[in-house]
Amino acid sequence: MLIEDANINGVGCLKFLVSFIVPNYFNAIIWIRVFQTLERYHLPTFIPFRILLHVHGLEFANNVTIGAGLRLPHPRGVLFTTGTVIGERCSIYGNVRFVRIYSEVPTVGDNVLIGDGAICTGKARIGNNSIIGAGSVVTKPFGDNLIIAGNPAKVLKDNRS
Repeated sequence: MLIEDANINGVGCLKFLVSFIVPNYFNAIIWIRVFQTLERYHLPTFIPFRILLHVHGLEFANNVTIGAGLRLPHPRGVLFTTGTVIGERCSIYGNVRFVRIYSEVPTVGDNVLIGDGAICTGKARIGNNSIIGAGSVVTKPFGDNLIIAGNPAKVLKDNRS
């Protein structure tokens, strides 16, 4: 999974090694994958949690599922609530919030771009190949191949062929 993350982010061997030391955007992805690996084997996750929170300003909860090919160009302020599901090859910009409402958690499909400051709450389901505009508040399910924006979010363009 980390190799596909590196390929999507254009990180070569040298930059990959540097990212283990320097707290850049790819370092945040490395620590997310460390967190998920430790969680899978029921090991303590407090060290990656603290690094993600204090170094990158990113809040990461338990039981978050993120597919391969994650892009976090600006990880500061991103919040993943417990149970959030993110598909493969997704780009998530800064200050994006995935907020749980009671037992409902947001779900994001594959190849989705989520702009700065967007909020996805409870029943939000974002289909594959969609774009969520900056500052949008997504409170309901949307299908595939859509451009969504606004508060509350609505479909601006349907890209279905």
